[in-house]
Amino acid sequence: MTEPRTATARELQAFAAAAEWFNLLACPSRIQILWLLSEGERDVSSVAASLDLGLPTAGYHLTRLRSARFVTSQRLGRRLLYRLAPETNVNELLKQLIDSALRAV
Repeated sequence: MTEPRTATARELQAFAAAAEWFNLLACPSRIQILWLLSEGERDVSSVAASLDLGLPTAGYHLTRLRSARFVTSQRLGRRLLYRLAPETNVNELLKQLIDSALRAV
C-alpha cells in the first residue's frame, strides 16, 4: 500500500473555498435564486417577487452570491441587474446538483 500524499498549499486553499461554497449553497433560497438567474438576468425586485422574498432578504442573498462570485451585477440606470457569472460554470454545477437531487427524491 502506498503512503497517502499530503495536500499542497494550493489544494488546501481550494478545499477551503469549496467548503465555503457548500456552506453558501446550504440555503435553499440561494439555490432558488441561482436557478432563477439561470433563465436570465434580473434585478433584486424581480428576484424578490418571483421567490416571495422581502427585498432586504433577496438583496442579502444576492450580495452573498456576488461576493462568492456565483453572480455578477451590472448597473443599468437606477437598477442593478444580476446574472450568473459565466467564469465559474455555476450554471452547469447547478444543473448537476438539481438533477441529482431530483433523482434522490
